[in-house]
Amino acid sequence: MPDFSIPFITQLVILFEIFASWALLTKKYRRNAFWLWTLFHVYSVVLVGFHYPVRCIVMLWILFLPLLYPQAFSKEYERKPKVLNLATTLLAAFLFGMQMLPFLYSEDARSTLRFEGYGYNMFDANFQCIAKLQVNPLRGPPEAHSYVNQNSRFRCNPRSFLEKAHQRCEASPGSRVSLEVTKSINGAPFYRIVDLPDACGVQFSLFGENEWILSNTATLIGYPAKNAMTGTLSQDPISHSIVLAAPSIHLSEVQQFIQNNLNVFKIFYLLIWFGVFGWTVSRLWYVDFRNR
Repeated sequence: MPDFSIPFITQLVILFEIFASWALLTKKYRRNAFWLWTLFHVYSVVLVGFHYPVRCIVMLWILFLPLLYPQAFSKEYERKPKVLNLATTLLAAFLFGMQMLPFLYSEDARSTLRFEGYGYNMFDANFQCIAKLQVNPLRGPPEAHSYVNQNSRFRCNPRSFLEKAHQRCEASPGSRVSLEVTKSINGAPFYRIVDLPDACGVQFSLFGENEWILSNTATLIGYPAKNAMTGTLSQDPISHSIVLAAPSIHLSEVQQFIQNNLNVFKIFYLLIWFGVFGWTVSRLWYVDFRNR
């Protein structure tokens, strides 16, 4: 995919997600939207791996396959309006609640990834990170471990690195294990979001405060090099030269225009979303009223 086409394709993806989502609720366009969404998620495996697309495809098929191909399902699954309405309402409320959880906290959810896996939103796709662990035993020299990741699919969750530190703590009782995590998101600068002199006594809290994750007060460390879609955690950040003293990734004129007018684009797409939402709901009510 040529670099110049990326801003245009991403805008088309946003429009597709707005229209195709509501099209699933209309009888006329449901079948086309269903298979377009299926193809979309199958292709996204190339970019984001299996975890997110598999969850979405399973949910998509459970909800809409019975409506598209009722003859393939037993009569036991025939539509029962009251039960279906209650189940649908509860499911919608649950999914909405999961989506809104990150907004209840003042932290930068992209850095903490506190509720990663609980929702179906995917705002950021490109992560790079460096984690450093140093075991300081009661006797003997310090033991250093470093992890470098340039694979944009890896989410660089601080919790996973804290668990690695705890494993070192358990393997060497009485030792002090320091932890540093430096992270870049979507080509932005590297920030040190974790800087713990001793991680052994620190715990991750799903609903409480995690003050050890410096999501809003992180220190700028450097700038990322352009990374790849594949790769694994590796050793020695110096040899990879992924932390640079000055920016090496520059936006195109179109990308710079979008970034400078980001709020305008947000409002524009929000208005389109509400417009499609209003049209879909009014259409569904009209069809329901006509069929009575």
